[in-house]
Amino acid sequence: MTDQSDKDKLAGHIEALNSMAGGEDVSPEDQAGDTQVPSEAAAGLGDAVGGSAGPAEGLPELADMAADMEPAASRKARAESLQNQLRRTHAYQFKRTAIPPLIVVGAMLFIVGVLSVVMMLKRGGGQGNFMGGLGWFVAIAALVLSAVLLFGAWLFHYEVSSSDKSKKN
Repeated sequence: MTDQSDKDKLAGHIEALNSMAGGEDVSPEDQAGDTQVPSEAAAGLGDAVGGSAGPAEGLPELADMAADMEPAASRKARAESLQNQLRRTHAYQFKRTAIPPLIVVGAMLFIVGVLSVVMMLKRGGGQGNFMGGLGWFVAIAALVLSAVLLFGAWLFHYEVSSSDKSKKN
């Protein structure tokens, strides 16, 4: 009796696989409610696989389906490739977005640095004034930070434009 139920389950699975290969969405549980008598299902097993009623005849069809599946190594390589592409795209978008703020902040710091130098030179170098020493520090720090930010913006622009040129070719 278990042998007959195993044949019925196998017949249901093979029929579900064949229907899915044909584009239909049928699960073996959907077919469990059929009014077909188990002996008729076992007889129909041969028809489902295209031969006599034997469960071994469905195995070559399953082997063909397994051969069509993508190997695990290739799926892993494809996933890694997609992740690398996503990282490159994210870095590219970050650089494109960061260029304008870098230019604006760098230009503002350059203006602060130049104005600090001009104000310090107008007051005679700020000798004897606490703000004189702080003014020179602010001027030098603002000019150095400005140079770093503007160089970073230029570097990002260079990388983004070279990436755009390589995409066009």
